[in-house]
Amino acid sequence: MAKIYFIFIITFELMACNSNNIKPTIISIPKDSSEIKDDNKDVFVKSNAMDSSSWEFKYGDYEFTVHDAAGEAQNNFVVISVKYKNKTLPDFTDEIENPITNVAVADLNSNQKPEVYVFQHSTGSGSYGHVLVIEIDTVDYHFVGFVEPDEKQLRGYMGHDTFAFDNKRLIQTFPIFKMNDPNCCPTGGKRQLYYSLYKDGKLRVSSVKESPAY
Repeated sequence: MAKIYFIFIITFELMACNSNNIKPTIISIPKDSSEIKDDNKDVFVKSNAMDSSSWEFKYGDYEFTVHDAAGEAQNNFVVISVKYKNKTLPDFTDEIENPITNVAVADLNSNQKPEVYVFQHSTGSGSYGHVLVIEIDTVDYHFVGFVEPDEKQLRGYMGHDTFAFDNKRLIQTFPIFKMNDPNCCPTGGKRQLYYSLYKDGKLRVSSVKESPAY
């Protein structure tokens, strides 16, 4: 696992995805799952939890069940069950660092292979979190990679993210902290990173917007 440290505390764990070495990708998300917004229903489906640890929903010809399963030594595992038309795929299982807070589905690159976004969160003043992104075709699962934002795009970043989907892009919004700003009170405005899913199967920042503090 290659761990790349950016500004302050947060890390993005970026892992290569290929046919012989498929590993998960992690990116920061908000602690509060209610912050995940459904801004474009034709590309994003937010499920309703069946109970405190399971989500079930349908996207096109796919039916999904996502389950947060506790393992030994307080580890957590995500289990994804998929049916495509009348075919049931083998369950996908992977170890995750934190409990799941929400699950979403999108097809950001319009390839008819939906991606499952598994949101997690950990405790802490910055509300740092993670999302595991998995693309599903009719026979298999594939991890989606992230290309790291550059230093300028992450300048002033200290967590407190919210995420949304709009116009086939994943949008990460976070407050900008200036030097000596306390964790409670950023004064640098907000920045939005727009991630697009490209033909190489990776999500990368395609545009950036900033708004000043008021």
